[in-house]
Amino acid sequence: MIVEQHYADLDEFYAADPRREVSPEVDFGVMWRGGDDALASYRVSWVEATGELYIYRMTGGHSHYSVTVFDGLSLSRDAVDAVLDGWAIVCPQLLSVGWLLGQLAIADALSAEAEALG
Repeated sequence: MIVEQHYADLDEFYAADPRREVSPEVDFGVMWRGGDDALASYRVSWVEATGELYIYRMTGGHSHYSVTVFDGLSLSRDAVDAVLDGWAIVCPQLLSVGWLLGQLAIADALSAEAEALG
């Protein structure tokens, strides 16, 4: 089950787990749109050491930075590539963050089903 964990900024995010600071990351775009502020833009990245996917809110009408980690959904590189297949086309569109959250919900449901089947 996905649980969102929120951090005030990237420094707080990296400090919460030392593996994050030294791990390679894969970026999945910096122009994601949507969320709770239509003016906000987001960066989406995957942390290799933890398998975490996070959204970093970079700008917005409220001049507010934040990091949201989707805890409980540890993804391999192949899995995150499959979940985000098509991201480059979707990313710059309005409400693209909604598409991302939908993809994560599908991945979460499939993971839960696979666990239930053993």
